[in-house]
Amino acid sequence: LEDADKENITVLIKEAREIAETDDTDKITEKTAELTAAVMKMGEAIYQGGDAGEDAQAAPEDSAGEDEDIVDAEFEDVDEDKSE
Repeated sequence: LEDADKENITVLIKEAREIAETDDTDKITEKTAELTAAVMKMGEAIYQGGDAGEDAQAAPEDSAGEDEDIVDAEFEDVDEDKSE
Protein backbone atom coordinates (compact mmCIF):
# COMPACT_ATOMS: atom_id res chain seq x y z
CA LEU A 1 0.00 0.00 0.00
CA GLU A 2 1.46 3.32 -1.03
CA ASP A 3 1.92 6.26 1.33
CA ALA A 4 -0.51 8.39 -0.69
CA ASP A 5 -3.24 5.77 -0.18
CA LYS A 6 -2.54 5.58 3.55
CA GLU A 7 -2.69 9.37 3.81
CA ASN A 8 -5.94 9.46 1.83
CA ILE A 9 -7.56 6.93 4.17
CA THR A 10 -6.36 8.85 7.22
CA VAL A 11 -7.84 12.08 5.86
CA LEU A 12 -11.12 10.36 4.98
CA ILE A 13 -11.39 8.90 8.50
CA LYS A 14 -10.80 12.34 10.02
CA GLU A 15 -13.39 13.92 7.74
CA ALA A 16 -15.89 11.13 8.43
CA ARG A 17 -15.53 11.65 12.18
CA GLU A 18 -16.12 15.37 11.80
CA ILE A 19 -19.15 14.88 9.56
CA ALA A 20 -20.57 12.21 11.86
CA GLU A 21 -21.02 14.87 14.53
CA THR A 22 -23.42 16.75 12.23
CA ASP A 23 -26.97 15.83 11.32
CA ASP A 24 -26.38 16.01 7.55
CA THR A 25 -27.18 12.45 6.49
CA ASP A 26 -26.37 13.13 2.83
CA LYS A 27 -22.81 14.19 3.66
CA ILE A 28 -22.43 11.28 6.09
CA THR A 29 -23.58 8.84 3.40
CA GLU A 30 -21.27 10.40 0.81
CA LYS A 31 -18.22 10.32 3.08
CA THR A 32 -18.99 6.76 4.16
CA ALA A 33 -19.07 5.70 0.51
CA GLU A 34 -15.73 7.42 -0.15
CA LEU A 35 -14.16 5.78 2.90
CA THR A 36 -15.56 2.38 1.96
CA ALA A 37 -14.11 2.65 -1.55
CA ALA A 38 -10.70 3.62 -0.16
CA VAL A 39 -10.70 0.76 2.33
CA MET A 40 -11.72 -1.70 -0.39
CA LYS A 41 -8.79 -0.48 -2.49
CA MET A 42 -6.53 -1.08 0.51
CA GLY A 43 -7.96 -4.59 0.91
CA GLU A 44 -7.30 -5.37 -2.74
CA ALA A 45 -3.69 -4.24 -2.37
CA ILE A 46 -3.25 -6.41 0.71
CA TYR A 47 -4.91 -9.38 -0.99
CA GLN A 48 -2.74 -9.10 -4.10
CA GLY A 49 0.41 -8.85 -2.02
CA GLY A 50 -0.68 -11.67 0.28
CA ASP A 51 1.04 -14.60 -1.47
CA ALA A 52 3.32 -15.11 1.54
CA GLY A 53 0.28 -15.38 3.79
CA GLU A 54 -1.03 -18.30 1.76
CA ASP A 55 2.11 -20.29 2.57
CA ALA A 56 1.67 -19.59 6.26
CA GLN A 57 -1.92 -20.80 6.16
CA ALA A 58 -1.02 -24.00 4.32
CA ALA A 59 1.27 -25.28 7.07
CA PRO A 60 -1.41 -25.85 9.73
CA GLU A 61 -3.61 -27.69 7.24
CA ASP A 62 -0.76 -30.04 6.33
CA SER A 63 -0.09 -30.91 9.97
CA ALA A 64 -3.75 -31.51 10.88
CA GLY A 65 -3.43 -35.30 10.71
CA GLU A 66 -0.42 -35.50 13.02
CA ASP A 67 -2.38 -35.34 16.28
CA GLU A 68 -3.90 -38.81 16.49
CA ASP A 69 -4.74 -38.62 20.22
CA ILE A 70 -8.00 -36.77 19.59
CA VAL A 71 -11.11 -38.56 20.86
CA ASP A 72 -14.61 -37.51 19.92
CA ALA A 73 -16.88 -38.17 22.88
CA GLU A 74 -20.09 -37.03 24.49
CA PHE A 75 -20.43 -36.18 28.15
CA GLU A 76 -23.11 -35.21 30.59
CA ASP A 77 -22.48 -32.44 33.10
CA VAL A 78 -23.77 -33.68 36.45
CA ASP A 79 -24.60 -31.15 39.13
CA GLU A 80 -23.79 -32.94 42.40
CA ASP A 81 -25.64 -30.31 44.42
CA LYS A 82 -28.99 -31.35 42.94
CA SER A 83 -30.73 -34.21 44.59
CA GLU A 84 -32.88 -36.31 42.30
